[in-house]
Amino acid sequence: HFASFLSMFKLLVIGVIIIGRDPFALIGMQAPGIWEWGQGNKIYACMMVFFLSNMIENQLMSTGAFEITLNG
Repeated sequence: HFASFLSMFKLLVIGVIIIGRDPFALIGMQAPGIWEWGQGNKIYACMMVFFLSNMIENQLMSTGAFEITLNG
């Protein structure tokens, strides 16, 4: 289930990057440097989020941590 959460979180992060809203300001935090970089390089930031999260999702799925058993 963590892989499906990661997939939805990935889409949310990409959407926030594209829209340009600062989620850290909503909770009263200063935006980290990686967020500032992502706002200046939206295409690269979206590609980085997409590929890194896909790599993690594939690793989670290939470890066998999500095996389905039938009658056992």
